[in-house]
Amino acid sequence: MTMPMKTHILLAILVFALVSSSKAATRSFSPDSQVSTSTARNGHPPSNDDDHVYVHIINKVEDHAVIAVHCKSKDNDLGLHYLNYEETYQFKFRVNFWGTTLFFCGFHWHDKQVIGDAYDYSRDWDRCPVNCDWIVDQEAVYGVNKKGVYDVVYHWEQGKKKE
Repeated sequence: MTMPMKTHILLAILVFALVSSSKAATRSFSPDSQVSTSTARNGHPPSNDDDHVYVHIINKVEDHAVIAVHCKSKDNDLGLHYLNYEETYQFKFRVNFWGTTLFFCGFHWHDKQVIGDAYDYSRDWDRCPVNCDWIVDQEAVYGVNKKGVYDVVYHWEQGKKKE
């Protein structure tokens, strides 16, 4: 075999290997589609052996009203969910290879609404590396960090009137 022929074969093998590993990386870092709602309070996993991040949203609105929660990322729409008082909605995902994972949620309660980031890697990689908990009450939506401190707050906004 001539030198240029060997170079072309090695180049083809290298391109194939890169494309194959790229596809495997995409599959292994894609968000998990398993989404569940639960009233369990201790549903948090004991460790992060499976490399997932868990987001938990708990309805603590004092008037016991149902709240609506709609979460999504750039690639995944997790749908609209209704939470009764003290009910928890949770979802899990894997952080992408580039560290740009972002999930945001819209919350609706009576005529009020707010939209906020439920998980933003640039903010949460150390703040809540395994469990990102959110408490929804009549004042705001509160993010709870790994130390149990409310450190992110999204205040309710008055919704627009429908005509």
